[in-house]
Amino acid sequence: MNGVKLVMKADVKEPPYFRGDGTDKHTVHEWEEIMSVYLNKRGVHPQEYSQEIMSRLMGKARDIVKVTLRSMPSLRPAENTKLVFDILKQHFSEVTYSSMPLADFYNTLPLTGESPMDYWIRLNKAVDVADECLRRQGRNIEDPSHKVTMMLVKHCPDPALASVLKCKISEKWTANEIQEHLIEHQREARTTSQAKSYRPKNIGVHAQTPAIDTATANNTTDLTCYPKSMGPSFSPQTESVCIQSLIGLLNRVLEQKSQTAAVVPPSKGPVAIVQSRCRVCQSAEHSTTAHCRQANLCMGCYKPGHWKRECQQRRPRINTHTQPQSQPAQAGPAHEQSRANLN
Repeated sequence: MNGVKLVMKADVKEPPYFRGDGTDKHTVHEWEEIMSVYLNKRGVHPQEYSQEIMSRLMGKARDIVKVTLRSMPSLRPAENTKLVFDILKQHFSEVTYSSMPLADFYNTLPLTGESPMDYWIRLNKAVDVADECLRRQGRNIEDPSHKVTMMLVKHCPDPALASVLKCKISEKWTANEIQEHLIEHQREARTTSQAKSYRPKNIGVHAQTPAIDTATANNTTDLTCYPKSMGPSFSPQTESVCIQSLIGLLNRVLEQKSQTAAVVPPSKGPVAIVQSRCRVCQSAEHSTTAHCRQANLCMGCYKPGHWKRECQQRRPRINTHTQPQSQPAQAGPAHEQSRANLN
């Protein structure tokens, strides 16, 4: 037939109906995204958006939109393509819209144990909610990506990544740079977790095991370090496993040496000389000999005026050898002479 054009359009699956009574499988935000994709694929004109959206509403959701548009004739859904979506989100959104949206955004702090990527996603959602609240008030957020970037640099939950981000002023960071750092941080964290999961268990070896068994265990560890699938590569995981095996081998050698040293009896140290008190003044600061020398006292009776060899009160020495009976008699005159000299 002349003058007839055949237009082939892709078969677009219709989105589900939204009722707003708690039986919907999707939230109002998810349903908005599904509906927007459907309208774009269908090539619907923006002025007809409200009619298409109303055709996919049922029950309570449809009634609320109809009553709102009837009660507020100043609203023109044909001019504002997102007007119907805004009415639905105002009544059925799980997000609480505050009268101070920017304050709520700046109070979005990292949770305990939250990763930097999860905190980054939550900040982006929070700034979207704040921007939507401000649009209802006739305002908007200037450069929301920059505000999200500054919040992450200031409150990054990971200490290592936070130290990297602090090397530059927060105003100079861009969202693209932050996204690249977050992807790199996730890659490093994944590599570290894989290295820990590949770490072999420690093989217990007794101290009495011969050297041949130790060498065999060492060879077995080497085989574990270089599997056939990887080959003798020097990846970070393989290097970490080898270092752990070497540390275990050194610990076993130290245990053997400590057990060998325990068999050797300890050497006797020098006997400590206990200083006794002075017999003259009972002081512990000096000895009896030092006191007698300083005060010119006799070492036998501790009295002045004579020496120990001249003292009459000194005790006779006990000789192990037998002495003749005449020796004390011979010492008599000498003793009497020294006594006369003193007198």
